[in-house]
Amino acid sequence: MIELVVLGLFLLFALVVLFRTVRIVPQQTALIIERLGRYSRTLEGGIHFLIPFVDKVRANVDLREQVVSFPPQPVITSDNLAANPGYALGGIAPSSLSDSDNLVSWNLGVVYKPVSNGSVYAAVANSLTPPGGNNFVLSATATNQANSTLDPQETTTIEVGTKWDLLDEKLNVSAALYRAENDKQTSVDAFTGQTLQFGKTRVDGLEFAAVGQITNFWQVSAGLAFMEAKQIKQFSSTSESNGVRWSPDMTASVWTSYTVGAFTLGGGVRHVSDQKRVIVKGSNLATENMPKIPSYTLVDLMAAYKVSKNLNLQLNVYNLFDKDYIEKLNNNGGRYTPGAPRTVSLTASVKF
Repeated sequence: MIELVVLGLFLLFALVVLFRTVRIVPQQTALIIERLGRYSRTLEGGIHFLIPFVDKVRANVDLREQVVSFPPQPVITSDNLAANPGYALGGIAPSSLSDSDNLVSWNLGVVYKPVSNGSVYAAVANSLTPPGGNNFVLSATATNQANSTLDPQETTTIEVGTKWDLLDEKLNVSAALYRAENDKQTSVDAFTGQTLQFGKTRVDGLEFAAVGQITNFWQVSAGLAFMEAKQIKQFSSTSESNGVRWSPDMTASVWTSYTVGAFTLGGGVRHVSDQKRVIVKGSNLATENMPKIPSYTLVDLMAAYKVSKNLNLQLNVYNLFDKDYIEKLNNNGGRYTPGAPRTVSLTASVKF
């Protein structure tokens, strides 16, 4: 069994090396290659070979003639009327955006069970997100990630972890360590104003979870996650970031419920750590408007009563202590969405 695991890991490493070595550049496209952080060469159409983990694609340049469309600009006539040149007053300017391509995503994993109630695993996956996302809603704005002339964003995830069934399989515990990188994000050069797909974000995380039914009447679940998000590539000539907006360093949750006869009582706690808004290194946070979303902890309760085999009543109380907290904050810190106050709901479930 160990030999199979070693063989699987070797094949996985070989595939990664092959993927990083061979590059097929489409016609009318050029790749800018860096070697150890410095410019190395420019690759034109055809098949090319790179030194894996040493050579990196710095930029993907489209050599085709680019047509940039701008929305019609209104003008003021001599009689003080606003009009759009080329369109009748009151008319709607037509627009048509389209794009097509074939995208290939892949994933590979291996699982090893040293004992019957435990396993360890490793997985690597790659996915591509086209301009416009899954809904494919395109934009004519040059700085928008949904612009049809841009390349798909690429996400690569590597994860290793372990899962165990304890207490005679009544409790499942797991732990996972992962790294996710999202490449080809749009970024604007502060000097030239040119939009490039230069941004790259890396997220390193560690997660723990436990779910189980300890007895016939007692259920528990808990989760703890640590996350460090960084911008490892950015194309700003004037500033450098020290993180990624709206990424909490830690989240945690605990929930338990107990059933006595027809009654079930439950309760839990949710915690989210600070979420940064200001991520530029050297910023004076004392002068910034709302530099972060403060951390918050919420308590929830639940009570249920099984009236019959076909009818169940349930009462939920969210944010029991009516804590004030911020759920969302806009990029300049001027507007925020408050979190939900204490909320009580009563539901009835009927089986037919």
